[in-house]
Amino acid sequence: MTTMVRMIYFVILGWMAISDLRTKTIPIWAPWIMGITGLLFCTAPGLIENPACYAGEEGFWQLFLRFLPGLAALILSLLSRESIGRGDGGILLSLAFWLDAGDLSRIALAAAAFCGIYGMLLCGWSILGGRGIAGIRKRRIPYLPFLCAASVFFQGSI
Repeated sequence: MTTMVRMIYFVILGWMAISDLRTKTIPIWAPWIMGITGLLFCTAPGLIENPACYAGEEGFWQLFLRFLPGLAALILSLLSRESIGRGDGGILLSLAFWLDAGDLSRIALAAAAFCGIYGMLLCGWSILGGRGIAGIRKRRIPYLPFLCAASVFFQGSI
């Protein structure tokens, strides 16, 4: 990604992560904004040099692999009765316009690992505090801040 596009990517993702952190929900229009912006940058000639944008050179399976993390998150959302939010799946789908399959898979799995580590620390803190884990079961942990952190970790600095 060019520096300007990377900066826009991090601003949009960071803004949505802060929104998710505050409200623990993702607005329905947020994945659309991310996806449409990524699509616009991919279709603007000469503006971006991103391997994720060269969809014409990829076969069907490569394109399918780019959307697989988002599709898997949406299916898990349906199967788990929204334990994993639909907005998280929508964001992962929209990131397919910004990242190639390898980067997106790495970032999504790292974000899930960060989220799991945070959940384990939260449970440990609650057990050590004498409160047990009963109250933690229904607690919602926002995913986008971890996705943003993983993205910064793998995509590097601006």
